[in-house]
Parts: sequence; C-alpha cells; structure tokens
Amino acid sequence: MATSLYFAPSYFAPLFFGPTGTPGGVAPDPAPGPPEAYGDGDAYEALIALLEGTMAFDSVLFGVPLDGRAPASAGTPLASLVPVGWEESDEFDPVAILRRVGFSLWLLVRDDDPSARADRLGRLESAARAAIRGSGLGGCLPALTWLRRGGYDASSLHPEQAVRLDGEFSYMIEPA
Repeated sequence: MATSLYFAPSYFAPLFFGPTGTPGGVAPDPAPGPPEAYGDGDAYEALIALLEGTMAFDSVLFGVPLDGRAPASAGTPLASLVPVGWEESDEFDPVAILRRVGFSLWLLVRDDDPSARADRLGRLESAARAAIRGSGLGGCLPALTWLRRGGYDASSLHPEQAVRLDGEFSYMIEPA
C-alpha cells in the first residue's frame, strides 16, 4: 500500500501533527552531507588502537614526550605517541595533495638488569614496528606508514630506559 500525504483540515492546530507538520509527526531523513574528511587525528587514534592491540604495553599515552621523565602514574612498559610535524606537496598529482605526517613513538621500560631492559625494549620495538608498518590506519597509504629511525634516550636514569622511534604516515587530501 502506497503512502499518501494527508492534508489536515484547517481547524487542526499546526502543532497537532508534530514539529515538522508532516503526517504522523515523522520528520524526513535529513539530506546527507559531505563525508567528513580524513585527518591526522583519525590516524593518531588508529595508531593508538594498534599499539593497544599488541597487548605489549601497560599504558599507551598520546602527546607526552618521555625525554628523561615518565609520567608517575603510568606503568611500564609504556608507549607514548607524540606528533612532530607535517608537510604537504602536490608534486605527483596537481589535483590532490600528499600530506606526510611525522610522529615520535617513545617506549619506556623499568628493570634493574640492563641486559633485560635492552631485551625488553628490543621486543617492544619489534611489536610496535610489526603493528605499524604497512598499516592503512583507516585512510592512509599503507606503503608510506612506517617507523624509519630510532635511538636510545641518553638521559634515562637507572632503572629506566627509553627509546625514541621516529615514524610517519601519509594520506591524500583534496585541495581547497
């Protein structure tokens, strides 16, 4: 049975049929707007989810650099994802822009044995690399998502040791 519009007699109050004035007070579905653009925040959320998904870290933080100091409330092993910067270029395709975003991933462990600390950091670095390398992050180019450089934090004090890994992800954006 087809739905037909019913025009109420004028003696009904305009609000009698609902706020939209449609039969039965049911509002039509709003017109769909443009899809939300993918951004850095979406990629960072995906990176955090990947790191938490490894189950290798007691805590995964965002935006807290661990240069010599760890948050007192955080357990170890600890990972902290810190945004570093970005650059945009249109060298390859004048219709789209490639956005390359850099980040640092800090890994921290506490252990009295220096050898055990180094071993744990190596395993954590491998777990993070395996989770991140080649991930699309829900909108990035998988071939351009990776950890590319790392180093030990010389300011770490016994019994802690931190490693800083530098990585990047890239995605295409439409020019304005």
